[in-house]
Amino acid sequence: MDMPQEVELNFFYLHWRDAQKLADWSENEKTKLRSLYARHTILSCVFAVEAMTNKIYSDFYLLPAGRKSVDRLSIREKVFAAPLVCGRDKPIGRTFDQSKEPFQSFSELVDIRNWLVHPKGGTYLPARRFFGGIYIADTGEEVPWVETDFGPVWPHTRIPVNPFELTGAHAVQVLECTRQLIEEMKLLFANLLTDKWFDEIGIRTEDGTYKETVTVQSLWGGYTPEPDNPPR
Repeated sequence: MDMPQEVELNFFYLHWRDAQKLADWSENEKTKLRSLYARHTILSCVFAVEAMTNKIYSDFYLLPAGRKSVDRLSIREKVFAAPLVCGRDKPIGRTFDQSKEPFQSFSELVDIRNWLVHPKGGTYLPARRFFGGIYIADTGEEVPWVETDFGPVWPHTRIPVNPFELTGAHAVQVLECTRQLIEEMKLLFANLLTDKWFDEIGIRTEDGTYKETVTVQSLWGGYTPEPDNPPR
């Protein structure tokens, strides 16, 4: 009888694939669902970078102490610091220019992600209220007719603050910004962050007697979604 085994989750692969699919849905969607897909593209992109960065620290962190301090850093701080404290034999020693792309746009995507996932009451958007109202079917109840206007944008990326204004173009913009950040991290780490590294997972027995590294393509379930249509 085979020994029970455990399979590692590759959260980067998971969230990056989600982001790509969501951006594709948003770009091709003709209804207002495009804003839903675009919003979740932003979330998945930031999650993917966070997963990549945490994996870098797990595999290549070199300092003898201070790991707990690193874990308390924000995602922006972790991304910036990773090449300064991680590497193969010694830290890379150079990192992102925070005043330039792609770090600037990614930094604002983190702000947008935080704004969306830590919502606060009392958030208002520009809107118009029309005379008259709308009657709710089967009740006869009249409610105001209010429409949100095209409103403010985030200062750097120019992504709309109003989540319902997001389109496929914004989703593609976010995906490209994230791709550029990943590519620059790969350049900083030279030959360490290979395609195989991004795809790998661990397999081990529960008693710790066996461990192997394979790619996510080895799994038959969970990581290889069948072609489908976006939900309606």
